[in-house]
Amino acid sequence: MKIKLICTSLLGLLFLSCFKGDDNNYCADNYTGVLSANENFLVGSWSLTAVESDLAVDITDDNEDNPLKDIFVQSTDCQNDAQYIFGTDRSYDIKQGYIAVDCSQKLTTSGTWKLTGENLSITSACNVLI
Repeated sequence: MKIKLICTSLLGLLFLSCFKGDDNNYCADNYTGVLSANENFLVGSWSLTAVESDLAVDITDDNEDNPLKDIFVQSTDCQNDAQYIFGTDRSYDIKQGYIAVDCSQKLTTSGTWKLTGENLSITSACNVLI
């Protein structure tokens, strides 16, 4: 359950939205403070191992109509190569395309995180994902 929650939450990174205040230069504050007992289980390094959708979709772009709920099996090795590193100081790094062979695009995202109930919130470059 927790792994599914993490994967689902982190996939939302694809849909980041900018947090706006009264002026156009507003950025969300970084998360700070001591981790709660509920947050400690996230500390460490996690690797993406599965992605499932509630609805069957076809993302393979192979000119065949073969929708599946398993998104992971439809993605490339480079897309599936995602490592999530959560620190005790609320910092996080997400690295994609660094372990799989021959990935032409490598992505690193950094920021801060907090877990409230079952909602994982992360900040990165003036964006907040909840």
